[in-house]
Amino acid sequence: MSLVRAPSDDVVIMAFNREQQLLFWCLGNGSLSPSFPDDDLNWRVFLDLAETHHVIPMVSNMLRGLPQGNIPAEVLSALQAWHLESTRHNLALLMELSKVLDLLKAGGVTAVPFKGPTTAMMAYGDLSLRTCGDVDILVTQSDYPEAESIMMRSDSIRGMKPEYLTEHTE
Repeated sequence: MSLVRAPSDDVVIMAFNREQQLLFWCLGNGSLSPSFPDDDLNWRVFLDLAETHHVIPMVSNMLRGLPQGNIPAEVLSALQAWHLESTRHNLALLMELSKVLDLLKAGGVTAVPFKGPTTAMMAYGDLSLRTCGDVDILVTQSDYPEAESIMMRSDSIRGMKPEYLTEHTE
């Protein structure tokens, strides 16, 4: 991407490369010419961009909708494999979230999930279209000690370590 300063200094014009243009299109924020993608596209750079920005699932979903032959088979195969792994991971996180919420509810703690799988469902209506790293749950400050105690006593929550429990008092 290059930035060009307009004479008035009030306007910045951004020139995006081909890979960035395709990424924006995949995310619903750009337009493509009828001949796009073309031979000038560096697919490795494009895949690295999509991975860096954690948007492989959305990119995979959009590119599958293009006519056959527009995307190299090895690119589609790599995207599909990443998307499938991301979906599996998200399903595992959703199961963890459900366990945690059930444990907290049983202990009398009101908890509100956010980010991760919750955002995927709220924003896209599809768990597979967002890359998720973990689950995040809000509890009131007064419920925090009980929530922490419940989490620390539970051995049914995969990979949960006490250091991941964070109290925010802002």
